[in-house]
Amino acid sequence: MTFAEIKTDVTRRLEESAISPKFWTETQIGEAINDGYEELSDATEWSETSQSVNLTTSTYYDLSTALSTVPLTVTRVFNVQTDDWLIPTTIQELDNTWARWEDATGEPHRFMIRGLWWLGVFPKAPAASGTLVVHFSGLPTALSADGDTPALPREFHLGLVEYAVYDLLCQDGETKKAQKFYEKYLIHEEKLRRYVQGRPSWDRSPSMLVR
Repeated sequence: MTFAEIKTDVTRRLEESAISPKFWTETQIGEAINDGYEELSDATEWSETSQSVNLTTSTYYDLSTALSTVPLTVTRVFNVQTDDWLIPTTIQELDNTWARWEDATGEPHRFMIRGLWWLGVFPKAPAASGTLVVHFSGLPTALSADGDTPALPREFHLGLVEYAVYDLLCQDGETKKAQKFYEKYLIHEEKLRRYVQGRPSWDRSPSMLVR
């Protein structure tokens, strides 16, 4: 479904005129749809991508600025120089295994997440040269043009309709009506979550939460 088709479906369910709407504007409907797109993406983390990060001589990298979009979860990190995947670890494991590990230099072969968006590597690179490829889940670009299509598989597009109607009815104080649409939305969310979890296991691991 295109953005225009989704808006039309939402308008129909709200029993609003698509030609001369009296209550909900097209902008409000579009915003509600994009809110649903973001909510569904955040809940299921279906949108995965990767991006190169230049190595520096630091242990930590701020992914909120190093990546073009703020990540939800870092799933894998690849060292281009060694042609190897970095092994996920924790600060506790490093503290218990290597003394003064933050001072060690060499090609990174382990990674960890600290706080919300800080990627740590061990050991840290000896020179500001080379790249890591960070694989992560994130939020998709919001729909804007009428011809835009959600990157979700088509069978889950209806979930955006259900969420948008729920959102708009809530804004109107129609909580009982809204709850019915939210329950329908949750069915799509759960189906998409199962779809994502059903992908080949290597495509989702090793994973570390960035939250």
